[in-house]
Amino acid sequence: MYNNKITISVVVPTFNDAEPLKKLLEKLLQQSILPSETIIIDSSNNDEIKKLIDNFNSYDLKIIYHRILPSFAGKSINVGVKLSNSDYIAFLDTKTIPDSDW
Repeated sequence: MYNNKITISVVVPTFNDAEPLKKLLEKLLQQSILPSETIIIDSSNNDEIKKLIDNFNSYDLKIIYHRILPSFAGKSINVGVKLSNSDYIAFLDTKTIPDSDW
């Protein structure tokens, strides 16, 4: 049977600051259409982001966490695209908070 459900990945590069990422994840949960997966690419030099992801309680938001060596956002985005399994890919940074119908 043909499945016509559109799938969307959201790729988010992060570096060291967990608080904006927490706000972004909470806002993604309020979207009118939830992403199929949220891919967090962490190039931090500490474990703050990893701890946030490990403690983020949501069964509605599939989060894929991937750690890379410190790098620029462009590299992180490329890594996130390679990890995506969706029809469409959206990009956000941790300080860009989308409206609920984004």
